[in-house]
Amino acid sequence: MMVDSIPELHTDFLFVYGTLRRGFALHHHLVGMGAEFVGPGVVQAELFDLGKFPGARKSTRPGRVVAGEVYRLRQAQKALKVLDHVEGISPQAPEKSLFQRATTEVVLRNGVRGVAWIYWLNERARARRRVSSAGARVLKREGADALFAPPLSPKGERGGALSHGSGPIGAV
Repeated sequence: MMVDSIPELHTDFLFVYGTLRRGFALHHHLVGMGAEFVGPGVVQAELFDLGKFPGARKSTRPGRVVAGEVYRLRQAQKALKVLDHVEGISPQAPEKSLFQRATTEVVLRNGVRGVAWIYWLNERARARRRVSSAGARVLKREGADALFAPPLSPKGERGGALSHGSGPIGAV
């Protein structure tokens, strides 16, 4: 089940895997809102080719990961409203939008885990074909950091801040 928003969970982190990444067409939105780059990370998901951009769907299959970037949003509520518009989410009918915003576990390259917002491809949307996370770099032609895919374990701390043990992500 896709969750459109989780008001009781507060996180200022955002995971991006497509055109919002550095070097891609929509990254200027993150720059303009003062989002702080935290580092590269992965989520347990599968990536799909939608033509001009990719879409990711959460996966329960071990080893299926999508690489991307994690950002800390300033004024997260306001920033997410802007990004909802950029991602084409209709506030009146989010279930009919191509993407849906939800939270998910993110793992940074150094093993730090936490919760971040992500724009998932709507389950109702037709995807052309599944591609590897490395395939996204080929689809998008340059501009991406080196991709990596460490395995995700089913365990890990969840919370409003990304953490390794009890330390915040900003401390890494």
